[in-house]
Amino acid sequence: MTPTYPLSAAAVAVAVVYAWFVPGGQRVRAATGPLRLVARWCHSLTWLVLATAPLLHHNAGARPARLAALIAAAGYVVYLLALWRCLNPPTPPRASTGTEARR
Repeated sequence: MTPTYPLSAAAVAVAVVYAWFVPGGQRVRAATGPLRLVARWCHSLTWLVLATAPLLHHNAGARPARLAALIAAAGYVVYLLALWRCLNPPTPPRASTGTEARR
C-alpha cells in the first residue's frame, strides 16, 4: 500500500463529514438558489477533488495532480466566498422618514 491511499482516504472522510455537518448551518439553509448550492456542497466537493490529487500523482504523474489541487483550491475559494455571503447577508436599505431631505 502506498502512502497516497491514506491521504486520499482521509480527504474522502473529510468530504463525508462535511456532507452532514454544514458550517453556518441555519444561515446556509436559509440561503436560496446557487448561493445555497455552493455554500452547502462545494466544501465536500472540494475535498473529493483534493482526494483525487494523490491518486493522480501516483498513477498519472505530477501535472494532473497539480491540476486537481488547483481546481480544489479554486473551489475552496468559491466556497469561502459563498459561506461569507451566507453569514453576512446584505442589510436592506432603511426606509426614509423624510427628515433627511429637510436638512
